[in-house]
Amino acid sequence: MHTTDVKRRKARSQVYLAIAIAVLALMMLGLYAYMRQVAAARAAAHKHSFYEYVVTHHIGQLTDIDTGTGIEPMSYVLTLGHPLPVDQRLSFAVEMARLYALYDHGQSLTIVFADPATKRQQTLAETQYDAQARQLTVLWADDQGSMHTVKQPVNW
Repeated sequence: MHTTDVKRRKARSQVYLAIAIAVLALMMLGLYAYMRQVAAARAAAHKHSFYEYVVTHHIGQLTDIDTGTGIEPMSYVLTLGHPLPVDQRLSFAVEMARLYALYDHGQSLTIVFADPATKRQQTLAETQYDAQARQLTVLWADDQGSMHTVKQPVNW
């Protein structure tokens, strides 16, 4: 009888272990599905305001960059169909970053020009907005390709 009790306890332990593993696996799958749903909802919510502004004002083409994890903030690449004069690049980048932060609470925006003749892309500016520090960092390029960094406090 002692052997059957040991076998029963061992079988019961294995059943409990299998149930615990199954519950953990289901929890992981549920968490994954929830994170995907949150990421999709976040992407849908962030796609409209700034996207609509860019489309309505015929500024360029907006492409979203999203890892799909829901952890990293979404960012956009704004592709302009016309070159932007050097003296307007910084102010244009700051204004686009302001609108992106205002409409979608966006943080990262890259502005590029795609030459229609050569299909070559040139990065004109990259912006990074830190809402907690209320600081905007703009990395912009001049015609020689030199990159300049400007950090400025903002109150958006």
